[in-house]
Amino acid sequence: YFTGHLLDGYSAHIASLSTVSLADLADEEREADFPDKMRVSAAGMISSVSIKNTKSGDRMAFFDLEDKFGKIECLVFSKQYTRMSHLIHIDCAVSVTGTISRRDDEVKLLVNDMEELLENAKFIPKEPPKPAPEKPSAEGKLYLRVPSFSDERFKKAVNLVDIFEGGTQVIFYDCEKKTYSAYGKRFQVSAFTLFEMKSLLGEENVVYH
Repeated sequence: YFTGHLLDGYSAHIASLSTVSLADLADEEREADFPDKMRVSAAGMISSVSIKNTKSGDRMAFFDLEDKFGKIECLVFSKQYTRMSHLIHIDCAVSVTGTISRRDDEVKLLVNDMEELLENAKFIPKEPPKPAPEKPSAEGKLYLRVPSFSDERFKKAVNLVDIFEGGTQVIFYDCEKKTYSAYGKRFQVSAFTLFEMKSLLGEENVVYH
């Protein structure tokens, strides 16, 4: 029975993984929670190893994996053994991922992948992925009064909106036709962009709220 004290030195790495307790896997009352062929991950210390040759001459491995509360026998078939053999030795702390095998009231783990655990002093947690920047949300309205939609100042105002696209709805007022028209793009309102717009149209013709 493995007391788990050796695994305490790898607690940071283990905590970063989604692993199951080996005692839970071996508990007959938890069979419904961990059925045959279910894929799981576990972490522990290799306490015994047996290497065997297949009929075709390839090598495969059996090893016992122990965590703080239980133990399970793991099988590594020849295809996986080739790339994992360097990790399969006694007292190697590893995390394994594989499928549960329930046969004749015995529970085994058929290993697909293995990773060596890092000691706490060497383990550096991975940073969570940064969220994608949020799209500018609608924020207020900007009313721009222009002589007409054929006026050169209107065209320059539209150009400013296109360059400084943001989250504020833009509504133009055509003094000639006395009509309002919402522009298809939104504006990035700031002290600088408002100054530019007021310099173009006149302060009295730019209203933001």
